[in-house]
Amino acid sequence: MDKQIFSTIAPEALAQMLQKKLAEGEIEIGFAQEGENTMSVVTKDEYNTDQEFSLHYHSNGLFEIVYRFYDDDHTGGWIILSHILSEEEIRMLPEGLQPLMAKVAHSGNPIKITGRQLASANKI
Repeated sequence: MDKQIFSTIAPEALAQMLQKKLAEGEIEIGFAQEGENTMSVVTKDEYNTDQEFSLHYHSNGLFEIVYRFYDDDHTGGWIILSHILSEEEIRMLPEGLQPLMAKVAHSGNPIKITGRQLASANKI
């Protein structure tokens, strides 16, 4: 799959796919890499380990969706697609997600929750 074509036709679809993944799967919230000032939410799919969605919150205030998948058919390697969320797309994110990410950023401790628990994330 060509990154440019995918990025051109699908920013909204990528945001909707992330919404669906956040609602369905386990969510891990923590720092992208040690020492890096970026928060990430990674959705885990126990049935399909060849793809991963993550939502990164950068220190400059931008949210970025990253979709990483293994393309066995064409390239035989990982393909990474990313999209910076618009203000409208940020409003589409689950309500409890931003406060929860702020708590993780403050404490420095990663949290694992399910999508269903996200509805009451402000209480964690």
